[in-house]
Amino acid sequence: APASRFRSPVSSPIEDQVWLEGVLGTGEFSEVVKVREKATGLLSAVKRMKRPFHGPKDRVRRLEEVDVMRVLKEQHAAWQETRFGEERVVALLDAWEEEGHLYLQTELCSLGSHAFVLAEYGRQDRALVEARLSKILDELSAAVYFIHQCGVLHLDLKPANILITEVG
Repeated sequence: APASRFRSPVSSPIEDQVWLEGVLGTGEFSEVVKVREKATGLLSAVKRMKRPFHGPKDRVRRLEEVDVMRVLKEQHAAWQETRFGEERVVALLDAWEEEGHLYLQTELCSLGSHAFVLAEYGRQDRALVEARLSKILDELSAAVYFIHQCGVLHLDLKPANILITEVG
């Protein structure tokens, strides 16, 4: 799908700073696009909530996701356990509101979601080998352990919400 669907009718401040490279995914509540910073060439993802805030309570509820991601980013920087290495939660780079919509800019997880990986294995009529499955479960359990140690519960843990970078 073309990235132009993502753009608001009014020129957005983010569009002055990045090129929109395409839509990565669309869900019931949000759409995620791949962007490249004009100044540095850095690739990242921007998630835009499809529906605007429905009043102050809804705004506060949605901003909780931003607060949680900021806490996890801060805690990750101070994390000392060796079990928690490269596998981690997605890093929040920025967050803002525009025309009543919430935007979250995160690191790019270029290999997509675990749901995509499972679907590809299924299309190729292949099973996950035990070593690969063990690595996935180890990284997932380390990430869940980390967020629990930070006092956070993930209430929507599913393959579509497990994102994969080049390192895991």
